[in-house]
Amino acid sequence: MPYETTCNNEAALAALLYVADKLPKPNMHKVAKILYFADKLHLERYGRQIFGDTYIAMPFGPVPSHVYNLVKEADPKKTGDSLFGAPEIASHLRIEWDGNVRLVYPEHEPDLDNLSRSDLLCLDESLELFSDLNFKPLSDLSHDAAWDAARKKSPYQKGAPMTLDEIIGTLDNADELRAYLADPHP
Repeated sequence: MPYETTCNNEAALAALLYVADKLPKPNMHKVAKILYFADKLHLERYGRQIFGDTYIAMPFGPVPSHVYNLVKEADPKKTGDSLFGAPEIASHLRIEWDGNVRLVYPEHEPDLDNLSRSDLLCLDESLELFSDLNFKPLSDLSHDAAWDAARKKSPYQKGAPMTLDEIIGTLDNADELRAYLADPHP
């Protein structure tokens, strides 16, 4: 069953800044995976994603597409036209490169008014569970059934969209969550 999602730009930026601020070396790979796992926790417990992004099944795991585009906009190595208004995004993020690793540093505190208490609880839990993991274990954990299903649909693409239903299918309460999302106000 398809579910409609719309990315909340303010919540996405707040979550990105929040996670990046909590990591000693906030590389984009780790930030993306922590956001993915936090979104799964929040979806399972509260019936919604934190900021409503679409995840792309990239070779090293799920990547929130809108958040990733924001990061690319702030990157000084970026070439081409601006999608979101790079000067504005660059006032929120500082991008540095450590070899071929993109590091994402917040330029200020996140606006926590754009995140609920439950959002912050799931972000904190994801940080606690996954921030100490290195690249390979974090990638391996994120290669779940939703990631695998998306990759099988588009095996020749670098990345393929993961449907919300595929992500829900990885959760213990998938049937209940699907019923809730089909009719949240019975």
